[in-house]
Amino acid sequence: MCPAFPQEPDAAGVIAEKFVQRLAGDGHWVTVLTQFPISRRRRWSTVLYRVKNRHVPPAYWLRETTGFAGPLVASAGRKNAMRTGVAKAMETNITRHFPFAHLDLDQETMKIAFICAVFPPEPEPSGVMAHQLAACLSSGGHSVSVVVPFPNRPHGELYSGFRRRMRDVSMVPEGYRLVRCANWLIGKRRRSLDRVLENITFGFSAAYAMFREGRPDVVIVNTWPLFAVQFAALLARLWRVPFLYYVQDVYPEAAERVGLLRHRGPVARLCRFWDSRICRSSAKVIVISNSMRDLMAVSRRLPDSHFAVIPNWLDPKDFTVHPIDNAWRREQDIPTHTFVAMFGGTLGLVSGAGILIEVARLLRDRPDVLIVCVGEGVHKSPMIDQARFLELQNIRFLPFQPRERVPEVQGAANVTLLTMQPGYSDASIPSKLISYMASGRAVICAAPAHTAVAAIVAESGAGIVTAPGSPEALVQAIRHLAAHPDETACMGRRARSYFEQHFTLSRAHEQFSRLLTLVANS
Repeated sequence: MCPAFPQEPDAAGVIAEKFVQRLAGDGHWVTVLTQFPISRRRRWSTVLYRVKNRHVPPAYWLRETTGFAGPLVASAGRKNAMRTGVAKAMETNITRHFPFAHLDLDQETMKIAFICAVFPPEPEPSGVMAHQLAACLSSGGHSVSVVVPFPNRPHGELYSGFRRRMRDVSMVPEGYRLVRCANWLIGKRRRSLDRVLENITFGFSAAYAMFREGRPDVVIVNTWPLFAVQFAALLARLWRVPFLYYVQDVYPEAAERVGLLRHRGPVARLCRFWDSRICRSSAKVIVISNSMRDLMAVSRRLPDSHFAVIPNWLDPKDFTVHPIDNAWRREQDIPTHTFVAMFGGTLGLVSGAGILIEVARLLRDRPDVLIVCVGEGVHKSPMIDQARFLELQNIRFLPFQPRERVPEVQGAANVTLLTMQPGYSDASIPSKLISYMASGRAVICAAPAHTAVAAIVAESGAGIVTAPGSPEALVQAIRHLAAHPDETACMGRRARSYFEQHFTLSRAHEQFSRLLTLVANS
């Protein structure tokens, strides 16, 4: 019996939930009797429905009532409840017996709504980061609800084992609520109309799902502009709660760079004006690099203080350094003496990966050099067709590999390849650079010298920066590193060291925690 239980933000309720999850995980049959959150204390018909249907993983029953009287009494005030004798006693007992109880009861807990456009089991790095961030915030005592679409990327088709419905709610083992909501799927053809419909429908369904979760203390939105963000921003404004606009790619600038929108055309100007309004309505705009902040500050006419720079990240525990001659490399029948240059990621419009066909053609005289492309994207099929037409035997194309094997896959490379289009700007920053550096491999970066990725590679000493769109420059860099293995290995060690200093999960969690506290207090 417990008077406070998530979704109410009392510390006693948060600790009680973790206590119950551990008991249930140990095989005990647990029934929790608690009262409805204040916003849902309604009529008895609702109570009966909840009693009948509320089965909450991992394997315990939650019974909610309109009132409660029992031996445990919590303070009515949220902040005072954090310091009641009940909370102290539970903290003491749980800490003594359970390793997960590291909550800091002096830290104010918050109810956080987190909207994400991609999420595991989808392989995109931004989805993996969203899961890790939600898990860290939940372990810190916050009540986190993550609103995501049903998995369909990269092919735009619903994953097997999932059935779309308007709203599907579950509790994940990491302690946060996962809310999946239906939206239009872009399909394999990826037409512009399908992309717009996907954006609008997810924006609407995500806002509806967030509304069903109840009023949070803060909203984090990490999804496609503009419709998908606008619905959530309007709901946050209605609730009078701060919302954080989390930007991975700057639109319409990114679309202008790849030719999807005419540069400074009427549609681009309208989108830029709309996005500026969204930025101004946010408590903070989170960007992933200083150069992206500078770009948006100028184009959105906002001060630097309106932005928070939090780089992307990986968990070092999940991304250990593997030897080059590992099991995955042997599974692919790649000889030990072969020098592997690997591109790992989306073969998309901004990737500039098309020049790798010409690179392979220029390296025909080096049978000991193999180019490996691991990933999917709109450029993959045309590249495969070109390689067949030219009868190239020194380039391979593989699909995305299971996430748990990515460190081993990239560890099988001697060097990694990061290509961008000549007109590339910091409107979009490839997250593959971080995984390259985490794998402890040298990076050949074909990007303009003024961009963030080129600056990181140059500053860290983790590789070679070449001119974008120049296959000859890439070939020269590959030949040089293949001829100097000691220099290549040294660059790989510097890459891993730089990653551990700047792009780890713990560092990002600290930055997000400080930002959330700042926004909540202001």
